[in-house]
Amino acid sequence: ILKGMYKFKTSDKKKKLKHRAQLMGAGPIMNQVLKAQQLLEKYDVAADVWSITSFKELRRDGLETDRWNRLHPASKPKKAYITECLENEEGPVVIASDYMKILPDGLAPWSPKPIVSLGTDGFGRSETREALR
Repeated sequence: ILKGMYKFKTSDKKKKLKHRAQLMGAGPIMNQVLKAQQLLEKYDVAADVWSITSFKELRRDGLETDRWNRLHPASKPKKAYITECLENEEGPVVIASDYMKILPDGLAPWSPKPIVSLGTDGFGRSETREALR
């Protein structure tokens, strides 16, 4: 949790479905991510749900890892925490956020798979959170 993310819920359909996805959410949007997990199972996609506790911490860790690797070229390269978490997982990574897409997009350099970001870009402040979702 302190490092910025953790696996919240593994799909119950892990061995039964041939397609997989990694769904991520932060804060109040997690309820929508859990609904998406259930919906995807109807389309034969097993989805694991990850909780992002801190976009800032994950990005800071990635930047520190990159810096350490640049300063120690002869040493075994370190991996960012998000890389360690996702490198053995299957399927695309989808991150849903109540913020603009630029926040989850900031993690892309350290994700071993491409990230698809879903955010509130283009919605005005007068909208309710429910309308944004």
